[in-house]
Parts: sequence; structure tokens; C-alpha cells
Amino acid sequence: MNRVLLAGVVGAIAGVAIAACTVDREGAPCDTDDNCPRSQYCDLTNKCVELKPPPDAPTACQLVLVSVSQKLSACLGGSVKDWQAGILPDQICGAYNGGVTAGRLGYVGAKLKQCRASVLDMDCADLGTRKPGQFLAQCEMYTGTVAPAASCATDKDCTAGWCDTTIGCPGACRAFVSENVACTGTDVCTPGTACTNGTCKRYITGGACGDADAGQCQPFSHYCSGGQCVPRQPEGTPNCDPLNSFCQGNLACVGSAFGTKICQHGAALDAPCPANSNACDRFTYCQQRNGANFCTELPGPGGGCFLSPPAGAQDAILYCNGARCNGISCVNYIALGAACNDTPSCGPLARCVGGVCRAEFCP
Repeated sequence: MNRVLLAGVVGAIAGVAIAACTVDREGAPCDTDDNCPRSQYCDLTNKCVELKPPPDAPTACQLVLVSVSQKLSACLGGSVKDWQAGILPDQICGAYNGGVTAGRLGYVGAKLKQCRASVLDMDCADLGTRKPGQFLAQCEMYTGTVAPAASCATDKDCTAGWCDTTIGCPGACRAFVSENVACTGTDVCTPGTACTNGTCKRYITGGACGDADAGQCQPFSHYCSGGQCVPRQPEGTPNCDPLNSFCQGNLACVGSAFGTKICQHGAALDAPCPANSNACDRFTYCQQRNGANFCTELPGPGGGCFLSPPAGAQDAILYCNGARCNGISCVNYIALGAACNDTPSCGPLARCVGGVCRAEFCP
């Protein structure tokens, strides 16, 4: 039931509605701010509390990252808890809190709810193409004060553009490269575009793809098939491939090795799972324990993967939690300044630039 209709129904119940609107929900359970009255927000213990006085900057940052994790879970699957751990909130908030202390960021705690709402209202296609440093680009709670070319630690520090930390920390505020303008591997194109064959081009949702003159398909909503950008497929679509799935971002490609595979939501942690079916949600895999198969957290640093999976694994272990798979085991992400071949190996808050891992955030 939408809010307008709900308001009409409640308003029709004379007397009771008026009383209900004035009930104090302080301490009531919640998942998001929408579960609380307008004057309250959902705190880190999932209870409604008054926004006056607002939380301090470190607490507010953690609260916003809860909302980011909820949005990532809705768009890409996986539990909110795993996303919260996977985006390294302490590192992100350490950089943001440092910006507030140093005056690079203005902080207005009273705008916490607007900030969280802007995160949760973000389009999944937009979220899926942003660097992690740009997740809070629309967050009204923070205001960047750093002028172009001046020192910065996060993208949000800058009054415009992004914080270039490809050389080291502190970084410097640089303008986005505009659409249809030449770019290099160290540039960041205007959000909604990508550096494609040396030019910032807008992501496309139709037409030709895969050649030098075409733009990249919008990676969350579309994929390139037969030289054309086509929509990712909804739940129930058959004949997907787990290694090159055309399913929508929050779905898994589920099925046995020799059977028909279909796009469907992955099973939650500890749910039963068929062997070798890729049936579990993001961050989990099918593991034999207690005489049956259950969805289990992916191994972390020191665990086995790919060619040497954990004993009893019922799925191929291609990914690790909080680590990268080197083909045999889960190992730490490549250190900043060390050589790399791809961005995922550098971890969630770094990029592989010119063959070297470079931080997105400065401490």
C-alpha cells in the first residue's frame, strides 16, 4: 500500500488516527528511518531515537554506511551484514571523520535523514557504476570545501569533481572528464559515463556494443549479446551461465552442471542447498556440514579456494570474504603501491592504476 493511499485509509478512521500520529516510538524497533516518526531516526541498535540532538560525525558516518549496505544488498544481493563488512566502514569513516576535523568537510548532523534517504533512493544502475568513493556524492550531511587542485582525502572533500589519489596521499581535487572528451586510465569520467577506447562515453542501454566506436553497456541493467546491448534477465529466465551471467544484479544463475540453469534469488545463509548448483546468495557458497548441505559464508584470509577449496565444499569457490583468491587460497588484498593486474585484487577501496594499487581514500 503506498503512502498516499495509506494516509487516506488511516485518515478515515476518526479519532484513532489522530491518537496514533502522536504516539512516541522512542526505542521502538526499526530497519530504516522510514520505520520511525519524522523527528526520529533508526540508530545503530535498530531502535528509533530522536534526531535532536543529532549524532556526532563518527556515529552519523556509520549510520549512513548502514544505508549504503542496505542499498547494495537490494541491488546486488547478499546480506546487509556482509556488505557492511565488505565496504570497510572503519576505513571510510576514518577518512570522512578526518575531513570533518580538518575542515575539508562541513558536517550538519541534522541532515542525517536526508542523506540516508538519498542513498536508499539512488538508482541501482547509478550505484553500480560508481567508485566506492562516490557512494555519498548526494549526501546533504557533508559539504566539500576543497577547491580544484587543492589537497583532499575523499571525493566528497572537493567542491566539484573527484579526489585524485593515484600518485599518493594527500590527493588533489580534479574535475571529471566530460562526455565525448579524451580520457586516460587515470582519469575519472563524469558519473554515467566511462572511459571507452580513449573517450568518455555515456553508458548505453541499446544499440551496438563491443566495437571501438560503441559505448559500454550500462553494466547493472544491460549486457552485450550478439553485438547489441540487451536488458539483464528477470527471475525465472532459463539458460544463464554462472561465469558470464545475464541475470539481473540481485539474482544468481542457479542449476546443476548438466541441467538447465535459471536466474533466481540466492538462498540465504544457513539455508539448505543442492550440491554444485550455485544456489546460495552472494558472499556464501554451498558447504556440506552435519550430514547435509547448507549455504555457508565464503572463506576469509587463509581459507581454501578454487583449486584447493574447503573440505566438503559443494560449489566452486572463486571468491573470498575480505580477501582475494590467488588460485589456491584466500590471501590479503594487494598492498597500496604494490604491483597489480586488476582492480579487484587491490580491495574495495583501491584501484589498479598503471599496474599499481592506489587508494581511493587517504587516511
